[in-house]
Amino acid sequence: MRWDAPAFEWQTVIFAGQVMLAIVENFLLFCMAIYSLVLVRRVCRTLAATPPSERAAQRGPLVKRTVIRFGAVYLMWWVVFSVIGYGDEVWTRSEAKDCTRSSAPEYEGKYFAEECPVRGNKDGDRILLRLYEVRTGDLVAEEFVSNPTHKLEWESGSINKMGSLRDSGTYSVRIFIPPTWPDKIRARLP
Repeated sequence: MRWDAPAFEWQTVIFAGQVMLAIVENFLLFCMAIYSLVLVRRVCRTLAATPPSERAAQRGPLVKRTVIRFGAVYLMWWVVFSVIGYGDEVWTRSEAKDCTRSSAPEYEGKYFAEECPVRGNKDGDRILLRLYEVRTGDLVAEEFVSNPTHKLEWESGSINKMGSLRDSGTYSVRIFIPPTWPDKIRARLP
């Protein structure tokens, strides 16, 4: 493709890229939809091959086995994808460097925050926002922020960081001060 190609060709390439990205992002659902069609077809073939007098008796147990099989395979794939996703997050959090520290006068001596750019994002389009307790130096909460748009805001009872999503506008990541117990537990996990 030439660099001076008409705009409609580039729009086609961009659209195809977005479709591929959507397929990758929803790979588990895509695979499970195909698998469910295979199972339905198998049930239909099995019922068509049985004599009409036995179909009613076999339909219930066959459907039950099929639903259990689908649920087991879905659960297995969900666990695999969750472990892979969590492992990627652990790796990303462990490589966060060049952090910028900030604090607010009202929380001086209690908490400070760090904004750390994470790997794979050349232009700083994803950061890891961390909250530490000054007294112990322990990490007490952390959140990822995609495409940060504004500076870190210290408010009464929380810290906020604005981000933006592809074609969806802006959103805010908020960490409460003091952090909630789920935040503290997640911060202790690797």
